[in-house]
Amino acid sequence: MNNDTRHHIKFLRHLAIRDAIVDSSGFRITSATIKEHLHHDGNTIDVDALLDPSDRQNVCLAFALLKALSELPDTPPGSTPAFNRARKALKTFGQSALKRTE
Repeated sequence: MNNDTRHHIKFLRHLAIRDAIVDSSGFRITSATIKEHLHHDGNTIDVDALLDPSDRQNVCLAFALLKALSELPDTPPGSTPAFNRARKALKTFGQSALKRTE
């Protein structure tokens, strides 16, 4: 992984945890939304560590966050439209962010 890729990964994580991502449909991704969706599916990763804004240089944490978002499962049946929209936005962000780092 070259330096440009590392900086790109850290930058994308920083945007996500600073509530600065808005998807093409106008949905605003927030750290609270990320936390809710990662916890909802019983994810065993340390969500608080992934979202810690004071750890700005940790490439491994940044990559782990993007990977976790990209691998979120589909929403369970009976989920609200808002939950479905949030899940789709998070997965799309994670997947497109990882593609940009290849």
